[in-house]
Amino acid sequence: MSTGSAVRTVKADDSAAWERQAGRTALREFNVKDYGAAGNGSANESGAVNKAITAANAAGGDTVRFPSGTYKSKNSIHMKSNVTLQLDAGATLSGSGADTYDVREPNANDEYQDYGHSHFHNAMIWGDRLRDIGFTGSGTIDGADHLITGNSKQGQADKIISLTRCDGLTLSGITLRRGGHFAALINGGKNVVSNGLHIDTASDRDGWNIISTTNVTIAEADISANDDALVFKSDYALGAKLPNGHMAVRDSRLSAKCCNALMFGSETCGDVMDRRFDRIAIDGADKSGLGMVSMDGAKTSDVHYRDITMKNVHSPIMQKIGTRKRCGNHPGIGSISNITYDHITATATGSSLSFSPTL
Repeated sequence: MSTGSAVRTVKADDSAAWERQAGRTALREFNVKDYGAAGNGSANESGAVNKAITAANAAGGDTVRFPSGTYKSKNSIHMKSNVTLQLDAGATLSGSGADTYDVREPNANDEYQDYGHSHFHNAMIWGDRLRDIGFTGSGTIDGADHLITGNSKQGQADKIISLTRCDGLTLSGITLRRGGHFAALINGGKNVVSNGLHIDTASDRDGWNIISTTNVTIAEADISANDDALVFKSDYALGAKLPNGHMAVRDSRLSAKCCNALMFGSETCGDVMDRRFDRIAIDGADKSGLGMVSMDGAKTSDVHYRDITMKNVHSPIMQKIGTRKRCGNHPGIGSISNITYDHITATATGSSLSFSPTL
């Protein structure tokens, strides 16, 4: 399908993206136990982890490794450029209920999006304006029921991973559990690669929110959420309408207990373009399987779904243009155009298929 010369299509097997992100050769490994971590599940390991990250960054960047064990983090972990956190099998980085995470930073633009989207430092792990960072391995980062699903107070965290304005992110192999409001939230990023990511936030809220981000390749994701599972948004949290497009998602499984499995919005400030979704299995959504809104002036176009199977969804497809206009610089009314659905199957179970596709 031709999208015009101005649009660059990112394929799910984009070799350049994979080589840039996942193919870097490790020069040295920084083991968190060498920096004081015990991995016994009771000690506060935040200081040791931050020391290892600082050392890896100072050495030019490399892997910070978590061997098997449980590493409790009572304070926020600060990511730095050119550092990858690798969690081995049996390794768990666990949240804490001590309410000693970094305080939420003020945001002059917080009126334009929900509270959780307006603040980024109130997280287990956060970073801003970084390059070439990663979270890999086969271990787990677990909020352990200590992260907040609503508006957090000072010292509380409401997300596991929070990244803003970062260029080059690998998020592959690991499991994110009990993430509070978000297991992962990225805003204003570019060049994101994910392969084999597991997210389980079925007991709290969103899985992965990807906001105002370009050049994203996601393969073999397995996301079970309570609120929305895999969500694409564009908001005004960073004080501008930012680029938002060139994405491919393939061979993934999604489910959402209360809300939407694969969703655009509701924050929809900047324009959205060039998205491909192939071979996605959706198992449950109390709202829509494939949801799309333009509430805040965004022009959404060139989005293509192919080989999508759904069951236990209340509405297989939903599109809506609204007039909320919650975006800076007096937005107009948005639009939705050039959206295609090929080989889409939604199977009703009992009364689960409550609504026909709604446009």
